Amino acid sequence: MKICYLNRAKQVYFSRWYDFFVKRGHEVHVISGDVSHIDVDIEMPPGVKVHYLSEKKIVKNQMLNFGYNMIRLPIIMKELRDLIKQISPDIIHAHAITPNGFWGALSGFHPFIVTPTGSDAIVFTRKYPFYGLIAEHVFKSADIITSDSMVLNEAIFEFGGEPSKTYSIQNGVDLTLFNTRVDKSKIRAELNIGSAPVIFSSRGTKPIYNIDCVIKAIPMMLKVFPDAKFLFCYNGLQMVDKLKRMADRLGVAESTMFLGFVKYQDMPFYQAAADINISVPSTDSSPASVYESMACGVPVIVSDLQWTKHFIRNRGNALIVPPRDPEAIADSILEILQNKNLKNRLIEGGLSIVKQHIDYHKNMEMMERLMEKLVTQKG
Repeated sequence: MKICYLNRAKQVYFSRWYDFFVKRGHEVHVISGDVSHIDVDIEMPPGVKVHYLSEKKIVKNQMLNFGYNMIRLPIIMKELRDLIKQISPDIIHAHAITPNGFWGALSGFHPFIVTPTGSDAIVFTRKYPFYGLIAEHVFKSADIITSDSMVLNEAIFEFGGEPSKTYSIQNGVDLTLFNTRVDKSKIRAELNIGSAPVIFSSRGTKPIYNIDCVIKAIPMMLKVFPDAKFLFCYNGLQMVDKLKRMADRLGVAESTMFLGFVKYQDMPFYQAAADINISVPSTDSSPASVYESMACGVPVIVSDLQWTKHFIRNRGNALIVPPRDPEAIADSILEILQNKNLKNRLIEGGLSIVKQHIDYHKNMEMMERLMEKLVTQKG
């Protein structure tokens, strides 16, 4: 197949989709909007051909940028249609409702697949009526919609997506990279942590991820484990300075490490080095980083959100806490570190669901079969 993705070229996890399909012998193109405002540099897998549109980010305000590029939409769409004609793909797959899904829907090309990424369908559709109308158009235009959680399904159906053309596909965890055989000492040695308890977060630093609440939990936790270390890695730089000042003000700066961006190929070592992975955002949809920790045999603490009703069982394969409750976060960390039976149960439960439901290769093979079926039907 000749597959054309509509997605920002610097999106970390979706580059693994391209990699899978290239290695399966398919021709993969990515048509990307502006990436000048993205703080990380992601290398495309060998063989992927990237094309850029003239979408622009002019200011930090998301809504102003959206409006600016809506005005320029005729220019962007002409470029997109010219590229589609030049590439002549068998299928188009867009990640996220805007701008990529919207562009794909307006292009009129079929077969067309769209994959909402979480907040676009769960939050923005309900917060902004105009965005909800765009989502309805995108979902109705798509031949297939893929989703990674029940809560995402609910939003898709609410805004016009048909259950009969909606399929569950996970981003997945590459179990050849993330597993219990990963060297747990490598990062500890590099960071000179030794045997201290390590709590790791690989979520962003935007307000939605509630890293401030994690930092507020640290003083309570240090009363019992004074040598513990909290490691934070993240793609963007939003709020990092503010979070560092908060850690300094609370007297826990020496217990925190703000690591910045970690390359995907290095992430297994960071996950494996941890005693606990913590992910407590206010909104989410089946986060890959949580499953990667589980695959490495690391217990996880997650926030009490709708997505957890899919695979997560409190005290069975994770501990679930309110999103913005530093005391509950601290209590959960302490309970895992002090209760070996609970820790082992969480590890075993996490490994079980990852192997059963989140295997990257199995999910990508399902995606490939869906695409091939669509292309065959078109032919």
